[in-house]
Amino acid sequence: MRRLIPPIVLIAVLVAASVLAVRTNDTADPGHAIASTPVPSNDTPLLSVRRTPEWLRRPTADTLLGRAIQTVLSASSMPSSRCISVHRDGIEVAKNNIGTVFVPGPLQRLITAAAVAEALPADSVFRTAAVVQSDTVVNEEGVFEGDIWLIGGADPLLGTSDYMDRFDDNRPFTDLEALADDAAALLIADGVVQIAGGVQGDESKYAPAERDYVDEETPLGLVWTAEDNADNRVGPLSALMVNEGFSAWPETNEPAENTRSSNPALDAADLFAQLLTDRGIAIGSSSGNEIAPQGADRVTLGEIESAPFSVILSRALAPDGGTTAEMLLKEIGVRSGVTAVRANAILFGETILLDRAGLPVSGTAIADGSGVSALNQTTCELFVSLLEGADVGSPLLEAVPVLADSSLSKCVSAIDGQMRLLAAAETNTTGVVGRYVANNGDLVAFAMLANGPEIGATLGPCNILQRSMVNAVSGHPYGPALDELAPLPASG
Repeated sequence: MRRLIPPIVLIAVLVAASVLAVRTNDTADPGHAIASTPVPSNDTPLLSVRRTPEWLRRPTADTLLGRAIQTVLSASSMPSSRCISVHRDGIEVAKNNIGTVFVPGPLQRLITAAAVAEALPADSVFRTAAVVQSDTVVNEEGVFEGDIWLIGGADPLLGTSDYMDRFDDNRPFTDLEALADDAAALLIADGVVQIAGGVQGDESKYAPAERDYVDEETPLGLVWTAEDNADNRVGPLSALMVNEGFSAWPETNEPAENTRSSNPALDAADLFAQLLTDRGIAIGSSSGNEIAPQGADRVTLGEIESAPFSVILSRALAPDGGTTAEMLLKEIGVRSGVTAVRANAILFGETILLDRAGLPVSGTAIADGSGVSALNQTTCELFVSLLEGADVGSPLLEAVPVLADSSLSKCVSAIDGQMRLLAAAETNTTGVVGRYVANNGDLVAFAMLANGPEIGATLGPCNILQRSMVNAVSGHPYGPALDELAPLPASG
């Protein structure tokens, strides 16, 4: 039996034959134009590295960044005792003596700030209060028959405008006069015209014996020299401290000429008494030091809060923020549940750093919070790790000044990208640590630290080593422009 050809196959053959016939006729007729569009030739293969130009440039950029750092190391002004560490996106690009310990000077405050940022909640504030005994009476003549207590909350920014206005940086401070306004208004509303007693300063939150660290009997021995104390980089420390613990100061901003208070809480009480007098409340007795009534035994006349914690942390990292840094070190001792005695606070701070997984803390020794002590020791590697690991928007990172607000702002030209940095220039220490986000998104963390007796005579503020280091880092990414490495333009 003969097999029949399926109709659908037969139709397909007929269509194909028709198409071939038309094409044959079109080709045979030279007067019939055939429309066509030229197809360009793609000169860059689909899998070419040119299709990832940033990745292609990266090895060259890292090599050239390393060479730029080597130029800094080779400078004739670079002391032989130095370290350098540079990471790009967590990858080591340059290093020199990264495991060797150095005296960090004021850069120590970054370590203090890192421990504080871990220990204290971001919404932490400090409160200063004025209170009275709850059962004290006001007689018919409007005399309040008792004392007022000024309770220190360890606010390092507590001050008055006549002290703070000497500075031209609009620095934030907690205005003690505002507390006097509130307390006086409440007293006057109750018919009070005079306080029979005086103002008592309560500094019991911190140990009053630790005003400074020049006592050889402290647990860590002699931490500051008499010369360290005399230059007033850190004022006398107290939980009730006004105007950074200074009782008098010159019109010009010369810290070494400030007068250190021997009893900051008493001086604060005297000042508050004068502020109340200026507001119409007479004070009958002298000021003193006394712990305030507790709980239900007291009534609050007024209370003021400090600036947010992030602002205080920024002040600790300012060039003249040594007092704030020391106060914050004491605070982590208190809030740890231990005490504000410095040795305990330091132990707790070191524990916090050790608990941060991966931090290279080996060799680091904490003697104070401000960096005044020559007993502080750390490595370039730790500084890089702290800045590299800081989260964007974190209190620690936000506290590190941007270049325009740093001590190098007047000697380093504007740069592309975003840079935060700290610099130090002391008698025996100079250095700079920072974090740079380049325009291509790379994160470069860097640290340079040098010690030596020659530094004070040759390397002052904004010195050549600091400038060279910042300029070398800010040149990243080095290498050819991306458009030279990008896919080739189509031809044809």
